[in-house]
Amino acid sequence: MKVSVAALFLLVLTITSVVHSQPKIPESVNPPPNCCLKYHEKVLPRKLVVGYRQALNCHLPAIVFITKRKREVCTDPNNDWVQEYVKDPRLRPRHSRRPSPPSDAPAHPERSRPASQQPNHLWLSLASHSLKDSRDS
Repeated sequence: MKVSVAALFLLVLTITSVVHSQPKIPESVNPPPNCCLKYHEKVLPRKLVVGYRQALNCHLPAIVFITKRKREVCTDPNNDWVQEYVKDPRLRPRHSRRPSPPSDAPAHPERSRPASQQPNHLWLSLASHSLKDSRDS
């Protein structure tokens, strides 16, 4: 019995040391989520492209075109047609994936409303807590 417990302990110890001695894949191997892994080979029709963003600090530098259907297409920044599209004043450069609110829009729309128009979800949560407290008593 003591021999089997010792053998089991050695087996677990060996497996643990082998697992921990395996080299880990460095995080730099995995590209950031905004980086491209390969280029789109064909020329995109200009009428489908509404904007672009740059992904130049990645392993594979790219110009990412945004289509009318919000699809992102990675392209080689050295291609002539890509450089032509980027120079087109009708294309808007995009700096991030999330659109920022318009400059005339309030940063916190709920705070700009009068108190009578504020959403009442806070009152509902307070009411539910007071009901819960009265049940506990």
